[in-house]
Amino acid sequence: MDSNNLTNRQRDQLHKRVTRQLDYLERLKTRMNQLAFPADDPILLEVAKAHAAVFNLQIQCHRLCVAPRKDERGAWVKKVQG
Repeated sequence: MDSNNLTNRQRDQLHKRVTRQLDYLERLKTRMNQLAFPADDPILLEVAKAHAAVFNLQIQCHRLCVAPRKDERGAWVKKVQG
């Protein structure tokens, strides 16, 4: 199995959960900067790395959600966002 085998529901759920985690990391990073954490603070640096990694994952999840795919009958469909 790979990401192409995920159902529409699984793709959507994954995208929503990853987006929620990205939102959390964005708030955490912003708060740490507001509190003037030093730029070389190990936790701040790890939060920045985690944010970048989850951001890249969120992009891949988004692409997966909007990519054309086959329905149950094998016909190609494109999910309409909205």
